[in-house]
Amino acid sequence: MAIGIGGMVGGGIFAVLGLSVQIAGGGAPIAFLVAGLVALGSAGFLIIFAVVNVAEARTASERGSAAWISVVAAVACTAALAALIARSRPGAVFVLAAMVTLSFGIEAIFRKVSGRALKV
Repeated sequence: MAIGIGGMVGGGIFAVLGLSVQIAGGGAPIAFLVAGLVALGSAGFLIIFAVVNVAEARTASERGSAAWISVVAAVACTAALAALIARSRPGAVFVLAAMVTLSFGIEAIFRKVSGRALKV
């Protein structure tokens, strides 16, 4: 008895992967690289959304909004980021950490050069 495409449990994903690589041809490595960059972009946006929600929660009383909604959103963003990091390759996690470190470094240099203090 022959097993067709997707005939075994979970085999469908391998069939789709094989067809994708066949269609992409020589561009398959580039497609995997682009997928990694997309994941890094997603991680960056999750960090930004979490920080924005924390800031909203801290200042919710000034606008009369419910802080708990922003807290729940910040926790959800952090959980999604943790899941993304847990499923990422170590090299991708290193690049993400380097991006975050570099962004804080650039901000610190900007604050020092411009003389602008960070308002907390």
